[in-house]
Amino acid sequence: MRIITIITGSLLLLSLGACTNLSDKSGGRETRIGILLPMSGKHSFRGRKTLDGIFLAHDRINKMGPVRGKIIKLVIIDSKSTVKGSRAAMTRFIEKENVSLVIAACTTANALA
Repeated sequence: MRIITIITGSLLLLSLGACTNLSDKSGGRETRIGILLPMSGKHSFRGRKTLDGIFLAHDRINKMGPVRGKIIKLVIIDSKSTVKGSRAAMTRFIEKENVSLVIAACTTANALA
């Protein structure tokens, strides 16, 4: 299970390097990516394992150097394994965090929210 999580996280972040339309709203030398995972609640085990894989891929990508001239910065928010938490987090990503992309996972109800 751990290997699958690490591979999934790695593939998600490595695919970012191939994106040609990854817009940067921050205007600086970084691309901000939102990570919305359940870090508490009944799905916290899945969220923590997924985050481990994302961190592994993030470290490897940033060690290779900037992607299209920008470093990747992760903005992590806990969905608390609830639909309400997922909605609040997405609102925060849009209104305050200024992210270019959001990676979210785990349950259908939270993803749809």
